[in-house]
Amino acid sequence: MFARHEETIHQLYLQLRSDLLDDRFSCTTEQASHLGALALRVEYGDTCQLDEASVEHYIAPSVLCGPARTGFYSSLMCEYDRLVELTQDVARLQFIQVCLT
Repeated sequence: MFARHEETIHQLYLQLRSDLLDDRFSCTTEQASHLGALALRVEYGDTCQLDEASVEHYIAPSVLCGPARTGFYSSLMCEYDRLVELTQDVARLQFIQVCLT
C-alpha cells in the first residue's frame, strides 16, 4: 500500500513539473527559482552537477525570456544550496505544495 502512495506522489510531481516546463501555469521569478531548486533536490539530492545549458530543464521558458536568463543559473544554484537540509522526498512534497498553492 505504501509503495502505491509513493508512486502516486511521484506521478503528481512529474505532472506538475511537466506543466511548469510547458508554461501551463505562471509563477514569479522567485517562485521559479525555488521550484527549480526543489526539482534539482528531487532529481539529484546533494550531487547536482547542473550547468548553465541545463537550466531550461528546470525553469519555465516564460521565466527565462529576456534579461532574466542572464543571472538565473547563479540564483538557481544559490537556492539549491540553501535547501541543503531537504531530503529528496521532502523536496518532492514541497514542490507539489508550492505548485498547488
